[in-house]
Amino acid sequence: MDDERRRHTRVRLDGRAAARATIFAEFRVVSLSANGAAVEMELALALGSAWDLTLDLEQGEVDVKSVVASVERAAPGYRIGLDFAGVEDGAGPSGAAVTAGVKGTARAQVEARVLDLGLDGALLHLTTALEEGGIQDFVLNLDGDAVWVQAEVLRCRPTDRGGFHVGLSFLGIAPEHRRKLEQYIAKRQ
Repeated sequence: MDDERRRHTRVRLDGRAAARATIFAEFRVVSLSANGAAVEMELALALGSAWDLTLDLEQGEVDVKSVVASVERAAPGYRIGLDFAGVEDGAGPSGAAVTAGVKGTARAQVEARVLDLGLDGALLHLTTALEEGGIQDFVLNLDGDAVWVQAEVLRCRPTDRGGFHVGLSFLGIAPEHRRKLEQYIAKRQ
């Protein structure tokens, strides 16, 4: 957001504060085995990042832990190769062929660095892209205090050094967390 459009002053942190994003992303299964899967989704996941998957299979939902092994551009989004790291309750997906239409949800906690912060939003650096217009939950670690916010992703742009700059507009923040945010910003102005 441009400075003239902002309602509140921003402070530059240049990555000195940490954050974590809780990301949910839907995907379509391309292939599936007992050891991994190939899925198509709109987000470019970071290589080596850990994701919890819920696969909507014929026998019901199956939860598996996975690690991103490959990422390829595939219109309109990305084809992601996932290695399964663990299967909950020993009920993993079978090696049977995947029927058309199998879908699922991926979720993860993704670490971020806070580059710029205000009462109404922030600019973060993440290793994973976020969908513009999407609503996500974030926790900002400000001098040891956790500040939880729900925010809309206004923009997500790749950086020259890898990762993504993600511009956020805060939509929801509890009053006690807003006070922590106000105090943090006031100390840095």
